[in-house]
Amino acid sequence: AGACSYNSSAAGAVGGAGQVVLCYSGAATTGPTCVTNPGATWTVPSGATTATVYCWGGGGGGGGSTTGSEFANGGGGGGGAFASSVISVSAGQVYTLTTGAGGTGGNTLGGNGGNGGTTTVTGAGGTISAAGGSGGTGSDGSGGTNAGGAGGSTGTGTTIHSGAHGSSGNDGTSSTTGITGTGGGGAGS
Repeated sequence: AGACSYNSSAAGAVGGAGQVVLCYSGAATTGPTCVTNPGATWTVPSGATTATVYCWGGGGGGGGSTTGSEFANGGGGGGGAFASSVISVSAGQVYTLTTGAGGTGGNTLGGNGGNGGTTTVTGAGGTISAAGGSGGTGSDGSGGTNAGGAGGSTGTGTTIHSGAHGSSGNDGTSSTTGITGTGGGGAGS
């Protein structure tokens, strides 16, 4: 039988992108209408008088593992924060939306994962924002634990929840297999 060759160098996983959900209603509407990630701007439609704004920050990227080490495992990225508010709106107002990008995965040289971006909605009714999660720590293959990224914990709004922390990645040894960190969950509403 031939010898097995194994090289587990891998880039960390890219974090998930943030999200915006806008639910609006008013006397002239038939009930709440919700739109998800409507683009870079949102114009308040005719008849709308209130909007509930929900923001989730982008997830942090996972840490990379060192080239040539089958036992090196980076930490998972942290989940993005959540923020929401109910705001008064008027037809024709324009809100600017920035959806936080997911953090980049760490490189195959044991690089750390990138931080997730902040998701923001800004307009006449105020600013609602949710921070992204932090990237996971990359592995240099020297053994030990590689920290998961912190969950996003800040934002602006009447309700704010932190994202979950990414789990740690553990380097194994020549006789054990390490465990790759998993990403943290995004904050719930």
